[in-house]
Amino acid sequence: MTLIVVLFLVGMVLLSAEIILPGGIIGVIGGLAMLAGCVLSFSEFGVGGGAVAVLVAAVIVAIMLWLEFAVLPKTKTGRKLFLNEVISGTAGKERTINYQDCIGKTVTKLAPSGLVEIDGTKVEAFSRNGFLDEDTPIKVVATDSFRVVVIPTE
Repeated sequence: MTLIVVLFLVGMVLLSAEIILPGGIIGVIGGLAMLAGCVLSFSEFGVGGGAVAVLVAAVIVAIMLWLEFAVLPKTKTGRKLFLNEVISGTAGKERTINYQDCIGKTVTKLAPSGLVEIDGTKVEAFSRNGFLDEDTPIKVVATDSFRVVVIPTE
C-alpha cells in the first residue's frame, strides 16, 4: 500500500514539475509512475482496488490539468509562464529580380552565405564561388528560396 501511495505522489510531483520544465520527459515519467501505482493496486487488491486506483489517478490528472490550464494562468506567477499576446507576422513580399541588371556588392563576408546590397536593399545571398570578402562587386545569377545566388563580377 505504501509503495502505491509513493508512486502516486511521485507521479503527481513530476506532473506538476512538467508545467515549469519543458520537454515532456518528466511528465511521461510521472504518468508512468501513476500507471505503475495502478498496476500494483490491481495485483495487491484485485479488480476492485485497481479500479479505485485508476479512478483516483484519473481524478488527480483531471484536477491537475484544470489547475494548470484554468487556475494557473490567472495567478501572478502564471501570467509570467504563459503567453498572453498574439504574435503575428508574414513573410516579406517576394521580390522580382531582373537577373541581367542585378549588380551589387557584398555587405558582409560571404562564407559562402552573407548579406549583399542590391539597388540599396540588403538581402541574404549565397556565393556560388565560395568565400567573398566585404565590398566585393557581385552579380545575381539565380534565386533560391529566400536568398539570391551570386558570383563575383571581377
